[in-house]
Amino acid sequence: MPEARVPIALTTRTFDSQSGVSRVAKDVLLGLSRCGSELRVRAWVPTRLPRYVDGHAIGPYRVEALPLGLVARALRAGDAPPRSLLEHARLALRGSNATLATAEPVALEIVNGLGAHGLHRRLAAVRARATRTALMVHESPRHFEERGRDELREAIAAVRSYDWQVFVSDRGRSEWNTLAELDPSRTFYIPNCVNEQQVANVTARDRAALRDAFACAADSVCFACVGTVSPRKGQDVVLRALQQLRLEHIPWRVDFLGACTSDWAKRLAASVAGTELAERVRFLGAVDDSYERMFAADAVLLASRAEAFPLSVLEALALGTCVIASDVDGIPEQIEHARTGLLFAQQDASALAGQLQRVATQPELRRALGAAGREHYRARFTRELQLARWADAIRHMLT
Repeated sequence: MPEARVPIALTTRTFDSQSGVSRVAKDVLLGLSRCGSELRVRAWVPTRLPRYVDGHAIGPYRVEALPLGLVARALRAGDAPPRSLLEHARLALRGSNATLATAEPVALEIVNGLGAHGLHRRLAAVRARATRTALMVHESPRHFEERGRDELREAIAAVRSYDWQVFVSDRGRSEWNTLAELDPSRTFYIPNCVNEQQVANVTARDRAALRDAFACAADSVCFACVGTVSPRKGQDVVLRALQQLRLEHIPWRVDFLGACTSDWAKRLAASVAGTELAERVRFLGAVDDSYERMFAADAVLLASRAEAFPLSVLEALALGTCVIASDVDGIPEQIEHARTGLLFAQQDASALAGQLQRVATQPELRRALGAAGREHYRARFTRELQLARWADAIRHMLT
């Protein structure tokens, strides 16, 4: 382990949004706090910072107020969320150590995702540079396909600019190593995990009662499609697959669980009205009880076009719920087809329809896949494994 009180900084956009990257920021905070270091937190939106993650106490850390001029410039450029300026003004009034932090470099700065790279660059212009820097990469190269080659080139340059890289997906690590010409010996694989305390609380509940609470009858098949409604998440592929289902004698329903606020999302939801799917499909928006709904469902769906290492798949595995997902990016690391879940070729609605048909008509299959998925999670992705991986990575970065 590193020498005690070595200063380490965690730089991230937010902690309190529903995005996977924001949620993982808390996991990283926990992992870093276990390393016996002086921990500092830098974020555009430093609210709802936890003292516990998944039942584990986080060691002491200090939240640094960002210079208000820096935040104001970032707001004008569209880099920072609107509430950033107010939050950092409040931190400054409470007597944060922003001035001291400007003068004192840290031994290591962990930057949580390419979305936080802009904050890292702005801070580097006004603060002493960290001795070592590491970037957590939550994106696959396919995240940039719709944005164009220029954005992919910028992402490659950003990834390459750090001393170390941490990848949540092993396939992602291999692809970025090639694209950015990285030194593989300076990259780490630390997959995501889930809130295991919440999983334990939910799975201890009566599943039949939960199904009843969510209006999912005992003789029906209920699917949950989790994720912000967006082109990348592929909910349009799910709707095309549902139009091909032939389940005349089996009642079924699909609930879309995720923010549905973009124009694309609203158009997609509106397209169901007046069709034969109108009574079988619900767009519920972002919900606070997604674990309960996934546990109550017969299967969890994910039709993403790009997905480094999705939390929703891990959550379904940990909950023991059957998963049907596209075979993109890091998902095959999470699911072994036909053993711990079912995969289909991305954007292939007919293939997805076939897997939905199998799960709906074979209750023994979905139960077996759910049970095997739970054991797969416990063998490879637990919280204790993640903490051990972070300890090993920090030890290497600081030696």
